[in-house]
Amino acid sequence: MLSLLSVITYLDGVCIAVAGPRMQDALHIRPEAWGWVTSVRFCFGAGEAGAYPNASAVIARWIPAPDARGLGGIVWMTSQVGAALSPLLVVPIQIRYGWRAPFFVFSLVGVMRSLAWYAWFRIRRMINPESPRPNFARSVPPPVCNGTGCHGPRRYPSLRCGA
Repeated sequence: MLSLLSVITYLDGVCIAVAGPRMQDALHIRPEAWGWVTSVRFCFGAGEAGAYPNASAVIARWIPAPDARGLGGIVWMTSQVGAALSPLLVVPIQIRYGWRAPFFVFSLVGVMRSLAWYAWFRIRRMINPESPRPNFARSVPPPVCNGTGCHGPRRYPSLRCGA
């Protein structure tokens, strides 16, 4: 699932880059007025910004420590696979069905992936209460103990040394 996320994060950028000239022709946009597309791409990028930090959090919280080694590297590796595969997927769809088609196809892929993600991480708990639980304790930094006393992180002020 996380590897598919890495691939999907590249698809919209490639769609916009490849579709740009055809979009300009179809929508009668002059190159000087192309700034709105850049703004839309910026919004996509802002939405994707949390993908990798959240993937790291999922690995840290849901995967046991011995099994989690190397998974972050696999996620990053598949992002490069996504960068390589995206043009090979986008260009043929765009040539055959027009510049709008890749946006519809890959948005559908993203929605299906999101539904599968939800089912995997939420619904399986309802079906099988014995499924592994996330280890949120691994993501909480330990309290700081020094000569002035013990203090938990600011987000977790109730943590105390030795407690």
